[in-house]
Amino acid sequence: MLGIILPSILILVALISIGFLVYRTYPQLTLIKEDTIPEIREAKKKYDIVKRRLEERAKKQKTAGEIQFVPFQVVWNNIQQQFRNKVNAIAEQVRAEQTSHQQKALSELSTEEKQQQAKEKIRDAKRAYDQDEFEFAEKCFIEAIRIDPHAVDAYRGLAQVYIAQDQLIEAKETYHFLHQLSPSDDSILLQLAEIAELEGDIRSAVAYYEQALLINDSHAVRFAKLGELLNRLEEYETAFEAWGQAVELEPQNPKYLDNLIETGIMVEQIGVVEQALQQLRTVNPENKKITIFQDKLRLLKEKQITSEE
Repeated sequence: MLGIILPSILILVALISIGFLVYRTYPQLTLIKEDTIPEIREAKKKYDIVKRRLEERAKKQKTAGEIQFVPFQVVWNNIQQQFRNKVNAIAEQVRAEQTSHQQKALSELSTEEKQQQAKEKIRDAKRAYDQDEFEFAEKCFIEAIRIDPHAVDAYRGLAQVYIAQDQLIEAKETYHFLHQLSPSDDSILLQLAEIAELEGDIRSAVAYYEQALLINDSHAVRFAKLGELLNRLEEYETAFEAWGQAVELEPQNPKYLDNLIETGIMVEQIGVVEQALQQLRTVNPENKKITIFQDKLRLLKEKQITSEE
């Protein structure tokens, strides 16, 4: 349930923020034609993709009777507490192995000295990780976090240790905690998306990719991955838009063109399919699927003509 609720809430928060910004700037926006401004046009595309996904998810959940309200702060506090419990348990073990003299010396360090010690622990942890000594690496990363609770690299390393040991729940909790420390870091959301996919939770993976794209939409591979996941969910209209964004960023990529054409045929977007097919002929003329696409496009046109008669 958390895998469904939390991503939905995160998307809703993002949409509210976007709505607030539009409200603040509405007087200025009314003085221009938004379709003539590339930045506004691209932002609107991103907004429409996320909005459509949220609306589709809400409709499906309502139909299935799954909508339940859980206060966001309650959900987030639970995640934080679980992670803190894990960190505290290992930190206690580390303290037990230290002498009282070492603990006292640590408490007397300046902030800069603590950060330096944390970096040393992280280096030790990374060396242990590279040698597959995951238990020792985990302890070192935890100790680095105990010394410096804001050591972002320690959280990243700790999450990687958990992934290496197939402890996906612990890895997910660590990345959620790290996301609180660095909410503008889109790479954290990508890691959460990968974990969700490993767990078979495709809808949550889609939600995380959407959130990452709201932060940084300059990577075609992210739109492509979103399109792939949406195709797996058979949500072809939204997948078509995602593949379109991937092609806009990398118009010479035959894989992206291939998927845009395939999905475009499914949603009967004849104009876009024709243009993408022409691009594919130029980029990859030996592609054996071109003939298949041409036949599908011909049948689609015939179907449209028949429906208009």
